Amino acid sequence: MTRPGKYFDCAGVGICALDHLALLPHFPGADEKLDLIRFSIQGGGPVPTALATMARLGARVSYIGKVGSDACGRQILVELEQLGVDISGVVIDPHSRTARSYIWVDSQTAKRTVVLDRSNTANLLPSEIRRDLVQEAAFLLTDARETEACLRAVELAKEAGARIILDLGSVREKTETFLSLAEYPVVSEVFVRKYFGSIPPQGAVRKFIDLGAEAAVVTCGPNGAYFGERNSAVYHLPAFRVEAVDTTGAGDVFHGAFVYALARGQDLAAAVRFAGAAAALKCRELGGRAGIPTLAEVQELLEQQREVVPVRLA
Repeated sequence: MTRPGKYFDCAGVGICALDHLALLPHFPGADEKLDLIRFSIQGGGPVPTALATMARLGARVSYIGKVGSDACGRQILVELEQLGVDISGVVIDPHSRTARSYIWVDSQTAKRTVVLDRSNTANLLPSEIRRDLVQEAAFLLTDARETEACLRAVELAKEAGARIILDLGSVREKTETFLSLAEYPVVSEVFVRKYFGSIPPQGAVRKFIDLGAEAAVVTCGPNGAYFGERNSAVYHLPAFRVEAVDTTGAGDVFHGAFVYALARGQDLAAAVRFAGAAAALKCRELGGRAGIPTLAEVQELLEQQREVVPVRLA
């Protein structure tokens, strides 16, 4: 599956956190007290969860990031290693505190609210990026969060001919630079609204391509995804139907499944459809990692809902 001469299908650079998830009867109002339905602690972060998805599907992946030398950091690394993610590029900083996320999930809608605590959490440094791990990968996935380290990883990856997959959840420092360097920006509708204002998702796909992307995808949760590539039309993929419990990590699983499909040689439309099915299946479980589907489960949903196909837009 890997490109000839490459050991890893994908290397990833981005922040990680230990997620603390509470499934609630409904979102609480001010001064309201609730009994939670279910609680879970599991590794999180967009890039690590995407890599965990790829590993579960059968890909070779490597994570480059930073954790503290605390219990949260140890749990994150144990989970990634158990899932088959190479963690040799992770920096363990004895002076840093591992990031934590606190996530409230509304059982009525499966929507979530996330609070990230990175107090006393050190950023990954450009000098801490392992050249060998980045340049032995066919794809590089980054969240552009730790700006200089991520830019260094992109520079090394492009030097070795790797394709850049960009996951942007918010507008950050040097967003324009990252967009100009990425072959595949795969971003949320929330990011599009923040970055472009009133432009609809299909218009944003074209904007990304005008900025230099080879192809672009905008994910829209229950409204599916919009995508297109250079010199081609824009398409809309409706969402796959599942009984949703929690949407946490659905976008991360989409990214991982998307890169997995590209690494297997699938075209853009097939890769987006595969990723959409994987992301939908994730929503059946609480938490991003617990819901990652197997390859067989994704293939089964693709077969069961064969009518869910991309539609060309005028």
